[in-house]
Amino acid sequence: METMSDKVGFRKFAFAKMQKKYPYHVAGSKKVMQSLSVLIDQHKPKSILFYHPMDHELDLRPLMRKERNKRKVYLPFMVDDSFKMVAYRLPLRTAKYGIIEPKNSLLNINNVEMIIVPIVGVDRHFKRIGFGKGMYDRFVARLDNKPLIIFVQTTLCYTKQSITDHYDIQADYIITPKDFLKIEAKRHDKRSFYRRYNSTF
Repeated sequence: METMSDKVGFRKFAFAKMQKKYPYHVAGSKKVMQSLSVLIDQHKPKSILFYHPMDHELDLRPLMRKERNKRKVYLPFMVDDSFKMVAYRLPLRTAKYGIIEPKNSLLNINNVEMIIVPIVGVDRHFKRIGFGKGMYDRFVARLDNKPLIIFVQTTLCYTKQSITDHYDIQADYIITPKDFLKIEAKRHDKRSFYRRYNSTF
């Protein structure tokens, strides 16, 4: 039987919770973009990997278009069991799993300074529960550098249980319309905790 203590059960719970927030999608996306802009201005990355939103995800395309004029902006392009980064440019096409992506590029880019990742939820270690395909985990493992990883979600879906695996990626920040969380590690016990910042909107 599926429970909140396994990925499958938690994923179902999180999807149901996210669906209740769908009517507030536009306003929520604007708030998250405001928080992301603060982080981008603070860290000044030379390159960012965004994502093209699916129906249940925050729509960050206005920020993506704005940042393209200042730095390198990439989107995922599906390849085998994961994806590669390609420059954000039109036209876009619909690929496997309904993912929207740009045209392929011959360039093999293995370095990016910031990644904005949509999530289904996180466990007690603030590691990502995604859609069960493992694409982001494999992608990050193959990078030549350690990027700043920002999880975004319509509403925070969190379990106190430890249900992720060693290869699941962990957030540096988690942003929702109501939360701005910085994840820090306690070195003596290797557990994680968060600091909640006051909302600026």
